[in-house]
Amino acid sequence: MISFVHLFTKHRVAANLLMVVMIITGLIGIDRLRTQFFPSFDLDIIIISAPWSGATAEDVQIGLTVPIEKSIKELARIDSIDATSQFGSANFRIELVEGANLSQALDDINQRIKQNLILPEGAEDPIVSPLTRYENISNLLITGPLTPFELQKLALKAEQELLAKGIRRVEFRGLPAREIQIETSTETIASLGLTLDSLADRILTQARDLPAGTTGRNDGERQLRSLEQARNQIDIANTVISLDGSPVGVRLGNIATVRDRVNPKAPYLTHKRQLAVEIIPQRTENDSTLTMAEITNQWIAETTPRLPAGTELIVLDERWQYLNDRINLLLKNGLTGLFFVIIILYLFLNQRVAFWVTLGIPVSFLATLGILWLFGGTINMISLFGMIMALGIIVDDAIVVAEDTLT
Repeated sequence: MISFVHLFTKHRVAANLLMVVMIITGLIGIDRLRTQFFPSFDLDIIIISAPWSGATAEDVQIGLTVPIEKSIKELARIDSIDATSQFGSANFRIELVEGANLSQALDDINQRIKQNLILPEGAEDPIVSPLTRYENISNLLITGPLTPFELQKLALKAEQELLAKGIRRVEFRGLPAREIQIETSTETIASLGLTLDSLADRILTQARDLPAGTTGRNDGERQLRSLEQARNQIDIANTVISLDGSPVGVRLGNIATVRDRVNPKAPYLTHKRQLAVEIIPQRTENDSTLTMAEITNQWIAETTPRLPAGTELIVLDERWQYLNDRINLLLKNGLTGLFFVIIILYLFLNQRVAFWVTLGIPVSFLATLGILWLFGGTINMISLFGMIMALGIIVDDAIVVAEDTLT
């Protein structure tokens, strides 16, 4: 350390050059450092999604969940497997052993699935990907004298607008769950030679989405689907049900009443005795919290005047504000400390020493931000707390060292 200090006492140009490098690196770091609530950390978790449109949970369990689990469970990098079978898809959450190489584990799992899995007819290739962490930006509430369908339409429109502006994902709480109810009588379906189960199977057969290959290459490759699934009340009512022994089917709307309704058993939110939906914009760890917050606030300002009469858009929780307050606290303390250092040094020491000691405080922080950027760090609650703690040490040491050097 002594020889390092002696080097700069003998070569003043080198010291000034190092200071310029620290300033430039710090300025670049300020522009490029991401802001987020907590530091980033790696998650050794892999997600597998295997779609099978129209398949029941039991069929998914037999045709996808069990075969996929058998094909990958012997891999040495896997610590645990959590599998879920549900209508239309199988989902896996795979935790790797500590220190496992995530990229290699992804390759091994993909290879095992391709080698051992025989896909059932209609099932799509499983999608293997690392777990993506999302962080809430804020919590918003839309409420007003609206019907469940109007509230749902407003919430889904909000989702589209936020995603178009750059928000990575939007979650909902209390979103009205719509369902199509098909009501008929046993006499009607019996006269057609059907049972309730057979009618349900034929409706399901006529309402499905199937993969139809891919188009394009490399990054431009896109999956094609043949869309036959009826998605609204009118389309479902117009579904043609085939009849045994008859070349002509019957329109579902002629033998049953089709209703578009809200699921009465689904959970819902209220605010001041009015229906409400909570909208939660989210970001990934690669996005800046303050940038995403600015996008959200801009959308709120644009959307509020366009809401229907009596409808409110309420901001419940702004998590980004805690981070913004911590940054403002650091700047306030830094400027206050800088001011007192200048006053004290100019009063008791000469102007030249006061200038260089004062300059050392912002240069030290710029160097910190530059190093933080070079090593892939972020501005978060933990790093800001450390900077605030270090600020007092820097100010005290600057005054003590300057006085000792001068006297």
